[in-house]
Amino acid sequence: MIGMALGWGITPTIALAVALAFLYGYALSTLPLLSAALGFFAALSVVFAAETLSIATMEVVDNLVMA
Repeated sequence: MIGMALGWGITPTIALAVALAFLYGYALSTLPLLSAALGFFAALSVVFAAETLSIATMEVVDNLVMA
């Protein structure tokens, strides 16, 4: 909806959606680790290792079905 509101085409809109998915996925996964007193960079490295493949797979499948 953001891309449509800005008058963007399909490709920039998909790129924005993927970027936001990674941003929010990493952020929401990092918060509990920070609450558990894990350091910021340690938490971020765990999240990158654990979530990158999951988010990438979700986005590829979603964009193949929707686009």
